[in-house]
Amino acid sequence: LVLGVGLIYLLQRHRRQLDSSSDGLLQEAQSERYLSDGFRQRLSSLACFLEPFCITAGYALSLTVYFCFLISEGLAHPLNNPTIGPNAVVLSSYGINYPSLIVKHHQWYRLFSSSLLCSGILTYAMTMANLWFRVRHFEKRLQSPERFACLALAISLCVNVVYCLVPWTGGASCASEALVVGLYSCYLCLCWEGSWSSVVWLLAESLLVAVVFPLNSWVMTLTALLMGPLIIVLSRISSS
Repeated sequence: LVLGVGLIYLLQRHRRQLDSSSDGLLQEAQSERYLSDGFRQRLSSLACFLEPFCITAGYALSLTVYFCFLISEGLAHPLNNPTIGPNAVVLSSYGINYPSLIVKHHQWYRLFSSSLLCSGILTYAMTMANLWFRVRHFEKRLQSPERFACLALAISLCVNVVYCLVPWTGGASCASEALVVGLYSCYLCLCWEGSWSSVVWLLAESLLVAVVFPLNSWVMTLTALLMGPLIIVLSRISSS
C-alpha cells in the first residue's frame, strides 16, 4: 500500500517541480528530455490520472499483489469455497480475521491484514469493481487523500473490532468487501444525490456477500453499512 501511494506521490512531485521551473529555457529543455523517455512519459500520464484517487489506487494495487500470492497457493473445491478461492487454512495463514486467534493468541495484525484479503476470485472481482465504479469517485469528491485514508482506516478497524467483540461469530471472515461497502455507504450519506437505485444496489450486493458467500461475515457487512449514517451523526454532533 505504501509502495503504490509512494510511487504516485514521487511521480507527481517530479512533475510539479518540472512545471514550476522559473527558467523558461531550462524548463523547455527538461520537458524535451523528460518527454523523450517514453516509459517515464507513460508513468507521468498514469500518475496524473491516478492523482485524484491515489489512496484507492494504492489499495487496489496492494489488494491485487496480495491476491496473486494467495491464489498461487491453489484453489479449494467450490463446495468448500463458492467464491473460487483457497481453503480456510490458507486464508488463515494470510491473515484472515479469526476472533479466537486475535483475542486469545493476540494476533493483532489480523485486524489490518484481513482488509487486504479477498476470499476468492468472485469477491476480488466485486471488490475491484466497487473500487473503480464507486470508491474512487468518493475519494475524488472529498479532495483530500489524508481524510479519505483516515476514513478508510477507521472503517477497516471498526468492522474488524466489532467482529471480534460479537460472541456468536466464531468463524473467520475477510474484510475487503466490507471495507468498500462501508466506504460506499459513507459516500451515499455524505454526498447524497437522491439516487435510490444506488441504495438498492448496495443493499442487494451486501446481502449477496453476507448470505451466499462464506468467509464474508454478515456482522462485518452490517457494521460497514451502518458506518455511513453513524459518520453523519458524528459529524453533525461535532459541528454543533
